[in-house]
Order: sequence, then C-alpha cells, then structure tokens
Amino acid sequence: MQKIKKIAIIGLGPVGMVLAVHLKNAGHNIALFVRSEEKKEVIEDNGITLTGFIENKADFKFVYDDISEVGNFNPEVIISAVKSHQIALLLEMVKPYISEDTLMLCAQNGIDTEFEYSSVFDNSKLLRMVINFAGKLKNPSETEVMFINAPNYIASLEKENDALSEVIANSLSNNKLDTISCSYQGLKKSIWEKTILNSSLSALCALSKLTMLEAMSDPDLVLVIRQTIEESIEVAQKEGINISDDFLDHSIIYLTKAGNHFPSLALDFINNKSTEIDLFNGKIVDYSKIHNLRTPINSAFSSMMRAMTAKAKREQLNQSL
Repeated sequence: MQKIKKIAIIGLGPVGMVLAVHLKNAGHNIALFVRSEEKKEVIEDNGITLTGFIENKADFKFVYDDISEVGNFNPEVIISAVKSHQIALLLEMVKPYISEDTLMLCAQNGIDTEFEYSSVFDNSKLLRMVINFAGKLKNPSETEVMFINAPNYIASLEKENDALSEVIANSLSNNKLDTISCSYQGLKKSIWEKTILNSSLSALCALSKLTMLEAMSDPDLVLVIRQTIEESIEVAQKEGINISDDFLDHSIIYLTKAGNHFPSLALDFINNKSTEIDLFNGKIVDYSKIHNLRTPINSAFSSMMRAMTAKAKREQLNQSL
C-alpha cells in the first residue's frame, strides 16, 4: 500500500483543525500553515483540541505563519481548508513553493470547488473531499464540533491517485472520523447532495438571521426550503446525478434535526465577510441555465446575497476613507 509521509494543511478553521488532529494521530507528519503569529504560538504551545461531538487532541511540531515554508517542508499532499473565496489567493501564494509531484486535496464543500484549483494543479494532481461535519472556533487552538453526519467522502479526480485517496480515508476512519474513498463519479453525487442541503438553509438563515432550528420551526419557511430543494434536485438530475426519489423527504427530516446555530455561510454573511454563495445556490442557478430550467428561489437567494454582500463592502470602504 502507498504511504503519505508529509501533509501540509493550509487553513486552520474548524475543518482544517479536525483534519489536522486526526491525520496527526494517524501517524502522518503534519505541517500547519496559519495566518497570524499569535495563532502559530498558541498552537505550538497548546496543540489543537477538539470538543463537542468529537473529543480529541494533538500536538504539532511544524507550525508556520510563512507560506514559503511549504517549499522547505516539501509535502506530498497539501490540504486546502481555506474558505472558497480565498482559494485564488492561496494558489498565488503557494505556487512558487510546490513541486511537480505535489498533490492538492481540496476540503471545501460546494459544486465544482475542485476546478478552482485548475490554474495551478492538473486534474491528475487533484483530490476532493465532501465534508460532513462542522464546528466553530472556541479559541485559536480549539474547535467545538457542532455536528457529524458521517461518513465523509474523498476521491481523486483521476484514477491514478485512487490509492492515495484510500490512504487518507483509512487514516481518518481508523481514528474515528469515518471517511469513504470512492470514485470521482461517485463523489459527484455526494457533492450535489451536500450542496443541495447547504443551499436550502444557508442563504435563508443568512438573510433572515434565523438559526437553522428557528428556520425549520416555521412551517411557511419549511415550504420555501422544500421548494428550494425541489428546484435543486431537478437541476442535479439534468446533470446526470442520480438523486433518489426519497431524497427530498429524507432531507427535510434531516434538516428538522438541525441545531440552534447558524450555518457557516450565514455566520460569514452576518459578520460582513465574503461567502461561498457562488458555489452553493449560485452554481445551481448556473447549471439551471444550461438546461433552460427555472430556479426562482435559488436565483433570489444568490442574487440577494451578492447584492447585500457588495453593499456591505461598499459601506466598509466608505467608513475607511
């Protein structure tokens, strides 16, 4: 079986932290790349702690706040756990320090996220995950895991790296983060199903400032959520994605169990940060246009999110002048 000795993780939010702890405890040599010297020092001193639905901890020897150290560490795999709107900047910064053999594993949800890396990485060097857990930062070295809907999924875009995908999946699963290595075609189904779920609630919660529990407790909003999912399923099926007949009902049942907190996209929006709307509802709208389908609710959500985010940025700019 192939082995992976060195893995670099860029982006130490909840997703990056969870993956870092499990891969470190699986015996991989892990380097962490953070944006601030403060976070670097805290993780060097305290390691990373996971609480909530996952209780785990790991210490790390290699923690950097300088991206050029990627070249010195020379990882076989880089895991990108940054927000999707930060991918372009990450690629610009990391490109000078990677080798032609470096693999990139993208750990962002959303449709076509993996192709955001195509300007630097050939498809033969790309892997993709579907993340089925979420958390929130408690402090620079601690994440509270808010939920897990196991398993996670991982695949290589081309078959030549299927064995490496399996190595990572086994490392995570053997350390109690259930992850399945599958074909890329199989992963596409999980990508669409996860994005449909995210798109049904994330923008709604952002715009209404209701938590997921509050939104799912309102019968009128549940109808909106249901219609959003129906639109998205129709688009997915036109794309050749085999969505099961009971997916809609199972989705509503699953979302009814949502906690009294905000989705990640909603938190970013409320805090006047950029969001992943273009890869969620926005992508569903893009594909609907290819197939001449109407998706009025997804279109409304994505248009309102873009307009209000742009307005917030203009106001921030005016305040800084």
